[in-house]
Amino acid sequence: MSAPLSLPIDGNDLSYIDQGTSGPPLLFLHGLGSSKRDWKHQLAFFSKHYRCLAFDLPGHGDSTKAWPPYKIASFAHVVATALQQLQLSQVHVIGVSMGGMIGYELAAEHPGLLTSLTVINVLPEFPSLPLPSQLSFLRRLGLLYVFGMKAMAEDLAPQLFPYDSQEKVREQFVLRWSENDLTVYRKCLMAIARWSILKRLSKITLPVHVIAGDRDYVPQALHKKYAKLLPNATFSLIKDSGHATPIDQPEKMNMVIERTFQRLIEI
Repeated sequence: MSAPLSLPIDGNDLSYIDQGTSGPPLLFLHGLGSSKRDWKHQLAFFSKHYRCLAFDLPGHGDSTKAWPPYKIASFAHVVATALQQLQLSQVHVIGVSMGGMIGYELAAEHPGLLTSLTVINVLPEFPSLPLPSQLSFLRRLGLLYVFGMKAMAEDLAPQLFPYDSQEKVREQFVLRWSENDLTVYRKCLMAIARWSILKRLSKITLPVHVIAGDRDYVPQALHKKYAKLLPNATFSLIKDSGHATPIDQPEKMNMVIERTFQRLIEI
């Protein structure tokens, strides 16, 4: 991975990676508690033919920690400002989980900046999650308040990476997750719980690629249902993948995204 760079935005610093060729720009947006480091498989693959950027979202990674307000729309404003500072438009945006929420906001409110949107393991609003997923959310919040970030990470890691062969991935996950600021993480959880773009989906007319892991928290039928509400969407299912598809099935996901990009170029 390239050395991280920094952009000043609203009196704060946004850390990011910029690597690859002079081809079409791709922007990777990570999920809650993650960072630009978790896109290493995608950066290595796509940087051969694209200009690849990966941001540390506000409060995450090497970006400024105290960066209010912690709202999905505010994060989208930060990302849009960063792209404008970098003089980038017509960007392919790829977001997983919370990063996908931010991608939805960008597509609805800043469509001129995007060529396409790829969202991974995310629905267009939190209340649409099935009851078991909402209960899991409350459990995570409870662990966070009572036992702290590391205990929550140790509880979450086996759910994300359940196989014996993923032991090192689980260990790395716990180490990285424990680095998160507890207050920032809690505020982001609440921002996710309050977020919805369901009533604005019809505004998103650019190509949207909805990707879901077959072991994601959300049943694939629900992912398909909401994909059909988008005017110009395609759906792909990644087999043997949970919520962290860019990490647990990077090769499959990369190839699925690349095929979609090739179709867009042909059009």
